[in-house]
Amino acid sequence: MDGPLAAIVDVVDKADYATIRPSTREALLGHLVDSVGCAAGGFDSEPARLAREIVRGTSAPVAASVAGVPSPVPVELAAFANTTMIRYLDYNDAGRGGHPSDMFGALLAVAEASGSSGKDLLTAVYVAYEVYECFTDAVSVRDRGWDQGVHCSLGAAAGLAKLLGLPPEQTANALSLAITPSIPLRVVRTGELSHWKGCATAHAMLTTTFGVRLAQLGMTGPPAPFEGADGVFDQVTGPFAFDFGQPISAAERAHYKYYPSEFHSQVPIYLMTELREQVAPEDIASIEVVTFHLAWHEIGGGQGDAAQKWNPRTRETADHSMPWLMAVALRDGTVSSASFTPELIADADLRKLMSRIQVRQDPALTVRHRQHREFPAEITVTLSDGSMRHLAANHAPGQGGRMSREQLNTKFDSMATTVLYAKQAHSLRDQLWGLEQASNLSGVGALLRAFRA
Repeated sequence: MDGPLAAIVDVVDKADYATIRPSTREALLGHLVDSVGCAAGGFDSEPARLAREIVRGTSAPVAASVAGVPSPVPVELAAFANTTMIRYLDYNDAGRGGHPSDMFGALLAVAEASGSSGKDLLTAVYVAYEVYECFTDAVSVRDRGWDQGVHCSLGAAAGLAKLLGLPPEQTANALSLAITPSIPLRVVRTGELSHWKGCATAHAMLTTTFGVRLAQLGMTGPPAPFEGADGVFDQVTGPFAFDFGQPISAAERAHYKYYPSEFHSQVPIYLMTELREQVAPEDIASIEVVTFHLAWHEIGGGQGDAAQKWNPRTRETADHSMPWLMAVALRDGTVSSASFTPELIADADLRKLMSRIQVRQDPALTVRHRQHREFPAEITVTLSDGSMRHLAANHAPGQGGRMSREQLNTKFDSMATTVLYAKQAHSLRDQLWGLEQASNLSGVGALLRAFRA
């Protein structure tokens, strides 16, 4: 196997639940609770309904639960459908380069299907997050036009290999079979966004689960998927090396979201809620937002899609539009799942407010973002009388893992009680927090199947 493959295999082989720090265990549980809550929040979306429709009625010897589907379905399809629900609201956690919690759809499905214990699952999640985050730290596939499913495929394959107890050679094949056929295009996140914005990593979880199961049965993959001719280095990333030496675990570094929208919108939304306490929207003549390159490029019109960002027509585009999200927060005092109705997305008054918003990048803020993992935004507001207001922040609530159990429970309950009776929702939440004592995931699976719109 090549160097990067060998480095990941070593991480998988050495991972041991007993050596995971208590603070990391708490973070792993927190991200799991948050992700299942987000699946409940995304349950009634159109992509989720389509995903359930495609898996409903299927069966296989190796099967797992899908939220809202009465009987278990093939484990690969469960990975796809549940990840679609987790991802839909854009409310689940964020790391560098995407959303590591997108991997939960596959990890939960395989853990349930294989009869794994809660500790087994948490160890697998730990491995998946470490590999995912180390990959995104080493190289940005986004800058080369590839999508974040690359990170998810590799991280999830490592976690699934750990979960299934694969020996090193099979683990290497699992990793190779996960990433070699799964290099997705980033066009899914440019221009007007479609349903696939929230389904792209779900598809990566489907193919990853399939590849890992093939490796478990003895299927081999390219032994040098990174360093080999026409491999990842040649075609996708260029050379890099993994560094698994971070003092703080990936799960602890991952961020929660306070608002159901693209991660880099969190600070601008937060600043608008602060501004609303100071001035009335009708008194504002203009708003200038200065931020770092990635925020401007992803949601501020910086990739040649300003027309779509200032005139969103789909839910997926709206939650990736900085001016739309800022206008909603300024007018309504927050951004919530209820903000994304077709009527509000097309609202003419919001368009008028958005027309007063300008977004630009500042190289100095980009340096702060890249070197210090800050998410700075500086906002200058000019009022109709000529007076000005200045607001700035580097972080929003939830970023840097800043959510307590109480806050995560509140967020979870707000979504889970829309698809379960309160008693069921609280039971599911308590089972997830108590996974360290669980011998299997049958109880969690049963409550997922009980989801109803």
